[in-house]
Amino acid sequence: MAKIITGHASPGTVTGKALKDGMKLFMATGYYLDVRREGEDVFVGEAKILGTVPASNGVVHVVDKVMLPPS
Repeated sequence: MAKIITGHASPGTVTGKALKDGMKLFMATGYYLDVRREGEDVFVGEAKILGTVPASNGVVHVVDKVMLPPS
């Protein structure tokens, strides 16, 4: 369970506008995920960001897939 949770967490606050095409996003698992933009759509790994919600400790990006670290 912890592997799934940390696979969805990135240290720091990264807003949607800060996610640039070609960048690598460091995840709490210690792995990096590629960021890509296709028009207005933003993808982290293979997951598409559907929306962004402000939170008391940063932001939450709602994605359309479960992101698991490589095994």
